[in-house]
Amino acid sequence: MQDLVIQWFIDNWIQVIATIISIGNIYFFIHEKAIGWLISLISSLLFMYVYYKNQFYAFMFLQLYYISISIYGLFYWLKGKNKANNKLIIKHIQSRELLLLIIIGAILILTIYYILQHYTNSQVPLGDAIISGISIIAVYMLLRKYIENWFLWMINDAIAIVIFVKQKIYGAALLFIIYFIFSFVAYKNWRKNLYKNMKRVAYDS
Repeated sequence: MQDLVIQWFIDNWIQVIATIISIGNIYFFIHEKAIGWLISLISSLLFMYVYYKNQFYAFMFLQLYYISISIYGLFYWLKGKNKANNKLIIKHIQSRELLLLIIIGAILILTIYYILQHYTNSQVPLGDAIISGISIIAVYMLLRKYIENWFLWMINDAIAIVIFVKQKIYGAALLFIIYFIFSFVAYKNWRKNLYKNMKRVAYDS
């Protein structure tokens, strides 16, 4: 058994490194550190290769989106307006924008599913499409520092865990288990900071 575990780590060392880096990534997002976007950029490059190797094509192309938004997110969190204590302010998403994102997410999921179902040999086209669509919306909400992004991540992580375990991609499954736990912790931390900012604004006014 030990030999099998060691061999799996040897055969999947890129996935292991990407998983470790990504754990550091979510840690920094919990504490609202802009460096999380830089770490996200590195892990996305590594996972892009992992998903290509395992024929998760939507996930592979999703990394291109992560790479692009990680570069933008780094500068946005460092240079963006509406700051408190040198950090962008956490806020609630407005209902109109939330409805728009739900519509966009549904269109993304259906489009990705259609492409995967008809033009690729994806092993799990529906699951692949759902996770990809939710992730695109969630990472945008994270960039904008909408606290509701963590609810989306928890839903997304739960779906991903089931899919990756079934596909025996255990490194990615472990990553999403940690993501789920950290998303819950992040929500509590962000909610605390949100209330602090609200009290500060009320006091200043």
